[in-house]
Amino acid sequence: MTGATTGRLREISRRTALGALGAGIMGATVASWPRLSGTDIPGRGDNGLTAGSGK
Repeated sequence: MTGATTGRLREISRRTALGALGAGIMGATVASWPRLSGTDIPGRGDNGLTAGSGK
């Protein structure tokens, strides 16, 4: 292979790796969004106050 072809292949593999990394980060963010935003907490957004289980 010539140097130009090797450089293109290296650039393609770098782009592929960066694209896969970006897709992985986006996927992890989307998958954990309920936890990051606090929507997985029961009663979140209500005007009620819960101060413990009472046990």
